[in-house]
Amino acid sequence: MMRRMVLVMGMLCFCAGPARAQSAPPTACPINYTCSYQSSSTQALVGGSTDGQPQSRVGFLNFDAAGNWSGVLSGSLNGTVAANKPVSGTSVSGSDTTLGQLNFKAGLGGNPASLAFVTTPNGTHTDLLLAGSMLSSDTRVILAVCHGN
Repeated sequence: MMRRMVLVMGMLCFCAGPARAQSAPPTACPINYTCSYQSSSTQALVGGSTDGQPQSRVGFLNFDAAGNWSGVLSGSLNGTVAANKPVSGTSVSGSDTTLGQLNFKAGLGGNPASLAFVTTPNGTHTDLLLAGSMLSSDTRVILAVCHGN
């Protein structure tokens, strides 16, 4: 009886291994995915007039199967409130050596932007973790998470 249990357990482990290897890489674009978005950032302390300015955003994003996304964000950009602003853009999958990229046609402040992302499956749902700076000349670092279905 014990041998059978060991054999069955071994077969289960062997069969489960390849299934994990075939799952989407953590840099693949979300497909048919909706998530609640939250982010915060602060301007770096570099001796400028915008040093330390805080920004926070909340909302939701919807991803289709073609690499496009749209949503609604609200936030406070250094005390200036932006409420229920439509946002949209594209997402580009990464690889084993590069992060995925979430491109904003226009962020909450009206400027085009890009954030790096990875996905983290959590059993019942997948979270999209984002980080980066909204512009190449921007000293802010934005950390965001999008909890999804």
